[in-house]
Parts: sequence; structure tokens; C-alpha cells
Amino acid sequence: MIYIFLLLFLLLLFYSRYIEPGLFIMREREMISLKIIKRPVSILHVSDLHLKGQVPTRLIRIIRKALKKGPDLILFTGDFTECDQDLAHLDKLLREFPDRIPRFAVLGNHEFHHYPVLHVFHHTLFQSKPRDIRPLLDLFKRHHIQVLRNQTRFLKTAKASFALTGMEYTDHVDPLPSFHWTGIRKGYFHLLFFHSPDLLHFFKKEDYDGIDLILMGHTHGGQVRLPLIGPVVTRTRYTKWIVDGYARRHSTFISSHRGLGQSFQFRFFCRPELVLLRIKPPEAHSA
Repeated sequence: MIYIFLLLFLLLLFYSRYIEPGLFIMREREMISLKIIKRPVSILHVSDLHLKGQVPTRLIRIIRKALKKGPDLILFTGDFTECDQDLAHLDKLLREFPDRIPRFAVLGNHEFHHYPVLHVFHHTLFQSKPRDIRPLLDLFKRHHIQVLRNQTRFLKTAKASFALTGMEYTDHVDPLPSFHWTGIRKGYFHLLFFHSPDLLHFFKKEDYDGIDLILMGHTHGGQVRLPLIGPVVTRTRYTKWIVDGYARRHSTFISSHRGLGQSFQFRFFCRPELVLLRIKPPEAHSA
């Protein structure tokens, strides 16, 4: 009997290490907005690529499949590569996202730090080293991807008017910027996006006012999810109530991304994903 359990364990280990990390899926989510959304709008959310070496063919396929859905906007929420040597692979991947679609990005913790493999288990014993973000910013500039570093950009399309606020990853105790979002124009759909859900820990109830949608990543959905137990490692110190999926906080919708890569090469019951969000006006929903 013990040999059967050992064999089963080894099979699950093999699946988690070599199979599931490559089983990319596309998940579609929908929300209704009372703001001035003239026609349904689609947003492609890309997060936590963690590129290491060649870009997987299956990843390119799922990206092309998502692009065929005709997204109106593409947002990246950080953690693009594990080290600077992989920027050439990121360069290749970014070519898949056409210039005709507005693209915006924020930076994650892996843009500022290089982490040893065992860092996820003990932060003190296995400390990170700083990274230079300038080569990555140059790469984004060449691809005409706007990086928002605690900034808001206003975007008007034939379908909707967006206020896009991108907040940068920080290790500070209270990272909410002093400018806040008091300058958001009336009638604009306010979309806030950042890397880590830890930022939500510092939100007061009034901070959610005027924010229609929040997009974030970092947690990888737990990456390893055990039946009846849930995610094993969430990578968040404070906000464990949304490591994966879709939720609502006060009047704000929040979407958390499982990521497309992983910092340690295992996934179990938590397939890597692309997320396509559809924002609809009330009349389109009732129709």
C-alpha cells in the first residue's frame, strides 16, 4: 500500500512541476457599470509572467486567442521577468500585443528585486538583491507601452472614457500616494491597477469612493491549492480574502489574477491564466 501512495505522490509531483504550469487558460469576467459606457468594453489583464528562458509556445497561443476577442485595452500588473537576461524573451513576447490597442503597465516587486528560489520560504535567510529597472523601462518605451508610476492617465475611446491610475509596488509602510484620486473627471470610468493586494490593507472606506474597478496580481492564486485547505502560499501579508477571482468591496469591483508564470516551478489546482474583463452598460446587460 505504501508503494501505491508513493507512486501517486510522485505522479502528482510530476504533474505539478511539468504539466500544470503549462496549462494556460483564459478566464472571462463581466461587470456592469453605471458610468458612461456607450458600448461593451473589453480589457485584457496580463500579470506575473515571470519569464525564465524561452517563451512557451502555449503561452503565445493563449495570448493570440485572447487578442482575437478584440480587447479595447491591455493592462499589465507587474513581475515580467526573473532576471535581466530574460528581457530579450520579454521583448519577443511584447511583440504579440499590437500597437493599435492602448497598453499600460505597472511595476511589481520582481522589477525591483532579484529573489533566490528559497526566498518564498524564508525572507531573512534568503534575501533579495536590488535590480536596475532602467533596461525594462527602455524596453517598454520601444514597444510604446506606457508605465504608470503613481500616475493617472485619461483615455477617451468611441466606447468609453477611462481614468487609468497605476500604482507602483513599494516596500513602504503606507504606500498610498498623497495625490490620491481627487482629480478624476466626472463621468470617467476609474480603473485602478497595481501589483500586490497588500496595498488594499491601507485603504479606508472612503478610499474606494470613485473607484469602479481594481486589477491586481502577485498572489498567483496561491499557486498550490489543496482540497478543503485552499492556497498554501498567498504572498500577501494582509489581504488574504482575495487571492484569486472576483469580489466587490463597497461599490468597487476587484479582480485578482492568478498569473501566467510562477516564481517557484509548481502549480496544483491553480492553472495559469489570462483574464478578459467585459464592462457593460446596464442596457446591454438587460438586453
